[in-house]
Amino acid sequence: AGKSFVGHAVNFLPLRVHPDAKTSFDALSNDVQSAVYDALDHQQYTLLSLIQQLKIARDPSRLPLAEVQFNLEQVGSRLSLEGLTAKLDPNPKTAASADLFFNFVDRGTDLLLDCDYSTALFDRETIARWIAALELLATDAAADPTRSLGELRMLTDAELEQLLVTWNQTASEYPRDSSIAQLFREQAARTPDAVALVWPIAPGDTRSLTYRELDARSDAFASWLTAEAGEHTAKPAGPRVAIAMERTPELIIAILGTLMAGGMYVPIDPEYPAARLGLLLEDAQPQVLITEWRLAARFASLPVQTVAFEDIPLDTKAPSPQAPIAATAPAYMIYTSGSTGKPKGVIVPHRAVVRLVSNTNYAHFGADEVILQLAPISFDASTFEIWGALLNGGRLVLMPGAKPAPEEIGDSIRRHGITTMWLTAALFHLMVMDHLEALKPLRQLLAGGDVLSVSHVRTLLTAQPTLRLINGYGPTENTTFTCCHTIRLSDLDRGTVPIGRPIANTRVYLLDEAHHPVPIGVPGELCAAGDGLAIGYLNAPELTASRFTEFKLQAGSQIIAERIYRTGDLARYTADGTIEFLGRRDAQIKIRGYRVELGEIEHAAEQFPEVRAAVAYARSDWANAEDIPGDRRLALYAIPRNGMEPARLTSDLREFLRSQLPEHMQPQAIVLVPSFPRTTNGKVDYRALPAPQPDLAAGQHTITPPRSPLETQLLDIFSRVLGLPAISVDDSIFELGGDSLSIFRITTQATQAGISLTAKQLFQNKTVSAVAAEIEKLKREDSDTDAPTTHTIKAVARDRFRKMQTV
Repeated sequence: AGKSFVGHAVNFLPLRVHPDAKTSFDALSNDVQSAVYDALDHQQYTLLSLIQQLKIARDPSRLPLAEVQFNLEQVGSRLSLEGLTAKLDPNPKTAASADLFFNFVDRGTDLLLDCDYSTALFDRETIARWIAALELLATDAAADPTRSLGELRMLTDAELEQLLVTWNQTASEYPRDSSIAQLFREQAARTPDAVALVWPIAPGDTRSLTYRELDARSDAFASWLTAEAGEHTAKPAGPRVAIAMERTPELIIAILGTLMAGGMYVPIDPEYPAARLGLLLEDAQPQVLITEWRLAARFASLPVQTVAFEDIPLDTKAPSPQAPIAATAPAYMIYTSGSTGKPKGVIVPHRAVVRLVSNTNYAHFGADEVILQLAPISFDASTFEIWGALLNGGRLVLMPGAKPAPEEIGDSIRRHGITTMWLTAALFHLMVMDHLEALKPLRQLLAGGDVLSVSHVRTLLTAQPTLRLINGYGPTENTTFTCCHTIRLSDLDRGTVPIGRPIANTRVYLLDEAHHPVPIGVPGELCAAGDGLAIGYLNAPELTASRFTEFKLQAGSQIIAERIYRTGDLARYTADGTIEFLGRRDAQIKIRGYRVELGEIEHAAEQFPEVRAAVAYARSDWANAEDIPGDRRLALYAIPRNGMEPARLTSDLREFLRSQLPEHMQPQAIVLVPSFPRTTNGKVDYRALPAPQPDLAAGQHTITPPRSPLETQLLDIFSRVLGLPAISVDDSIFELGGDSLSIFRITTQATQAGISLTAKQLFQNKTVSAVAAEIEKLKREDSDTDAPTTHTIKAVARDRFRKMQTV
């Protein structure tokens, strides 16, 4: 007699289906049906057997089977087996067989859904929301199967109202119709004798300007600017003024004076290579460029009227124009990296800046705040620093030096009693690792520009529980900050640091590709709206139209219709309305807080005659024990043309890129490859690109060993920080893949080892041998030789201060 088998016999088959938002539900059903028939024809290939035969590497933290499994049962009200009495009992489970298991039971009159899930990955509330969304979607699909998937609802009216309205109730009263200049004048009238600006001129010696004095000097600059540039300025627009200066009181006067004259300032980093300076100025077309005597030579060959601030007569008594400046008028334009190889200028109105620092909710501003102006003027964090202080009666302290070292930042915090400051994520990590005590005087610390390390945040908050630590997120196109989150130790249990919620007078929408809101927990593109939006991009109407779009949707009884900026960032809501940042949709990355389009680096490399094609990639696996968490390094992969010797090509290409791109866009490694690995669809397979090797980063060369105890000490520090076991005393730190953060770590460790070394010395000398020679030279010099130099510096600074006193 034949054998009978009674029991649960299910063979799970792998299905590959590619749903698209534009596909109709009918078409998707047909695709699924075809996939099921194909799978049944090859049912000997189960998912488990495929995993075993293809030798697919398993993640030990995940289940070995499919992440999502579906099962459909068709049963009647009774189970009848001849000669037997039977009943259906549910199978009790103590563990999930898959990350998600959906079991649909067709009972004839209705459809029952059971869902098993891994509690290590999901909570009950999330699964309940998904089931509700699935029910809503299925109801819409059944009503009209010809509708596209993107048109099917997954959110109830109540959920839509929560996402679009309730969590965006950020409106607060602030002077939205006032200009920056008007608000500063009003502040100066209220507190004329309060200190507005402080800057050091020498160790232990500082100077300051009151609000009255800063107002008068800025007003005098505005009068000169109106007379100088007014005749070349199109009406009704004010003058467009490029400003290329370091952090000095003259810089603040030039910025404020430009705004008083109704103009728009264009901050330019004077450290940029000449080619980039020319590119920016050609695009910006300013009426005048304001710089300093010592920097003027850099702009001599560029087609722009250049004036050194020291040559501007600020002794005029003529009042500057008092015509009202519209809150919607341009205040400044900051350039960000462009994917086509050309930087794009973001034009920001007065209202957006006022919304950032006036009667807001993410940080405290007021007369009791002392804010450090640390960010480069071409970086929009400077907007928060300057106007957060000067529009609220606070004190602004200027940090000297183009690239101040962490110990110098700590010294400024201590000397000037800094209460509030901003740090990029990479610099934040560095300060916490090596200079934790330096942050102790702060009341508020804002950090961001990239993902913050949970361990470093925990270290700081544990050491300073009263510090208000704020994670700040936002693109330049929405004026510095879009979302902020005051971090608590309990936030760190989730494993990431959230970016929080939109700040005052800012709204955020997380949308899918069809511009529909995504449910809680589902990734979507973060789109910003509200009073912080930029006007658009200079000379780029098509780009402006593609990034700044109209959003319209009905949420319950309300119709949402407004202009939004599509950030390109992916984020998701948690159940309490907090937003988590997930990454980018494109090839844009953040390097030390700066936005970098990899396409711009690739475009620059391909302008080099000996390079046929180039690919830039930010690697996080190029790590060592001394690396700063989250500090990715840029690697450039180039396919060379025939002819040039590889070592020379690498060296010449690096020099060419230095002449084209700013320091934060320089690749730390250049790797020559015969071709780029490709995926099955023909795109570059970035994961298959070879990891940079020390010999490729530094070039093939003979290693020169240390020749003195000092060189031995320095070489050990270089090797440890850069993660390179064998380097030469004659290797440049930049050729080895180092950058400014590496330099700061080296100087810190050198100081701890008893070696007197500054970041400036390392920037200038670059190699172990040159740095050691410089240190030995300074040791031999008589200490009296330094005194006149210090006195001379003080004298020059005082002369500049007396010049500003004359109005």
